[in-house]
Amino acid sequence: MTQRERLLSLPDEEFIRYEEDELYGYKSSSGEILIPARFSHAPERASERMEVWIKGKCGYINKAAEEIMPIIYDDLIGYCYETHPDVEMYLAEKDGKFGLFDYNFNELIPMMYDDLALVHPVNLTPARLGDKWGYINCRNEVVVDFKFEDADIFIEDVAYVKIGDKYGYINTRGDIVIPPKFDDASAFHEGIAMVMQDDKEFYIDKMGNIIE
Repeated sequence: MTQRERLLSLPDEEFIRYEEDELYGYKSSSGEILIPARFSHAPERASERMEVWIKGKCGYINKAAEEIMPIIYDDLIGYCYETHPDVEMYLAEKDGKFGLFDYNFNELIPMMYDDLALVHPVNLTPARLGDKWGYINCRNEVVVDFKFEDADIFIEDVAYVKIGDKYGYINTRGDIVIPPKFDDASAFHEGIAMVMQDDKEFYIDKMGNIIE
């Protein structure tokens, strides 16, 4: 058995994190150095995929210290949604650009966006190119063009967007369902959203009618 095979076969609990010169690595219970201390951040408990940091950059390694996700990113957020708990993805940021990777670190969305919300497996996701927001799906297909000054996620099939200096609401096809006339807006919850106009806050329904 090679050293690599041995490290990968060791149980997680055999990896004990240690610190040396303010850097972290892993030793065995007998004191053998399994992974030298070279990480500024490393998880206390070892696993088959560990998020680690070196000089302000992050990535993932396995128990053989192989980079399964290169340590080149400014941030990595692993997440899944309650509605799709079996779909884990990683939102990545590098040099001011954002992209998306699947559970096996395969690129789903290139590192091309200037801002990107947590991408939903089914629903549209707001993304920004330059100073304009639009909406994409998880296959990186543009569904709503990049033409908004601001954009929110879809909740109850509508989302607020900013056109010029006013907020309104669109549906998932990008059609305006409530014209942009508000100074501020919020997401709908149970058919009601709070908006601001002329320094006054009030609630509206999905038709844009004021709720008294």
